[in-house]
Amino acid sequence: MTGLSSPTSLQLFGGDEAVQGAQNRKLIVILFGAMLLSLALIWVATHNLILIASFAAAQISIWALIEYSRKTSAPAAETATMPPDWSLMATAAPDSDAAARVTDQS
Repeated sequence: MTGLSSPTSLQLFGGDEAVQGAQNRKLIVILFGAMLLSLALIWVATHNLILIASFAAAQISIWALIEYSRKTSAPAAETATMPPDWSLMATAAPDSDAAARVTDQS
């Protein structure tokens, strides 16, 4: 046996929560570090605590609004695609002087 395990129902319907959770935590750490770096740069440039506090509050509120809109918005509608029509290629293949452009969108 090769050590393969059967997928869980969660993996069958869109992914593994453990992997997504780890990616989300990594993203949060990166964004929090960037926020701290920008606050430190503002502190070095201005030494104004009120400006730092207002900038931090604005960043946190914008972050919260983005997260709220992501969680409450409806998922994008999936467009139905038709299977490719290879009969055009089969028809054009024997003719050496016929040009065909095949676009596979499925």
